Amino acid sequence: MHKKKVKFFLMSLGVLVFAIVLMSFSPSFAEEQAKPETPAMTHDMSGMQHDMPNMQQGQGTTQGAAQGTETKKEAPAMGHEMGGMDHSKHMGHSWEDMKKWPGMENKTKEQLDAMMMGMPPDKEVYISNKDLKKGVGVIVIAHGGSKVWNQEVEKSLSNISKTFPTTIAFGMAMGNSKHIQEGINHLEEAGAKTIIVVMAFFNENNEVSDQIRYIFGKSDKAMWPPVDRVKSNAKIVFASYIDDNPLLAEILTDEAKKKSIDPKNETVIIVGHGPVNPEYNKKALKVMESLAKEVKASGGFRDVKAWNLQDDAPKEVRSANVKIIRGMIEEVSKNGGTALVVGMLISSRGIQHKIKEDFKGLDYKFYEEGVVTHENFGRWVGEAVTQAISK
Repeated sequence: MHKKKVKFFLMSLGVLVFAIVLMSFSPSFAEEQAKPETPAMTHDMSGMQHDMPNMQQGQGTTQGAAQGTETKKEAPAMGHEMGGMDHSKHMGHSWEDMKKWPGMENKTKEQLDAMMMGMPPDKEVYISNKDLKKGVGVIVIAHGGSKVWNQEVEKSLSNISKTFPTTIAFGMAMGNSKHIQEGINHLEEAGAKTIIVVMAFFNENNEVSDQIRYIFGKSDKAMWPPVDRVKSNAKIVFASYIDDNPLLAEILTDEAKKKSIDPKNETVIIVGHGPVNPEYNKKALKVMESLAKEVKASGGFRDVKAWNLQDDAPKEVRSANVKIIRGMIEEVSKNGGTALVVGMLISSRGIQHKIKEDFKGLDYKFYEEGVVTHENFGRWVGEAVTQAISK
């Protein structure tokens, strides 16, 4: 009888302990069940960050209506799913979409991810005074890059921005046109009935120009789809590219002269970024050759050559171009001359650092400043806008 009581007591005690333990876990279990699933983070392309350093990932800024003031936009969420870092979606596009983009067919997800993360943000910067109202507005499409890169472009447009409502759309618009639409909206708010599109690219032979033409309804094929076309009640007019304009030839000549000591014994080598498409590159090189002739004639140099790096092309293509340019420099030195390398580049904080590495160990002088730092760039924009208005 005594043994039965002890057994019953121990069983009761065990049940009691089990109940206490179960109760201690129940609240947290219930809370876990009630807790909402953490949503996957998505990427807004307006915060998308091409080939430039100092990426400002996930941050977009829009210039306020008042000149010199910026209105900070809420930082868009990063396009990564937390946890396993599943990049099945990136910048709002599926990997299937991105694989269709030119040159992306053989890239892995990791390579695409690294490329997209290395790009500067697509953003709009309105640079005119809020009180400036005109029937003509100007939107400048520029590659964009570091803070210094962008500021140099803004500074070069100080005159045009005082004459016409002016905004800059920085970025390659890879699958994104929100920043361009924002610029169009701001110009219309400033009274623009005609909007002049100025491409801050040397000529039309590049992939970005194709994308922009599509976005403005001037082409039937997008380079980096899917992308929305802009909507506007204004008349859209594209200004002419700078191409081989004498103003650009003068810029390149002045840049070379800043490194020159004895022109008759110096060979200028104009180095450009260049497009990926080989046919576009051939056309771009013809324009550069025309500029080279002008620089040689006006500068009195022994010779002037020009070549593109095709900086965004596959590694073997870029490396072959580097080899060609190195050969040019070595030939000049072999013949007892001095090589002056001049970058045909928009801004000063682009691929200049790569060029230094590419030609490491060679004897040459390098002028690093971008063409926007020369007064002629702003003059060209003014001329291009004036000509476009009369179209």
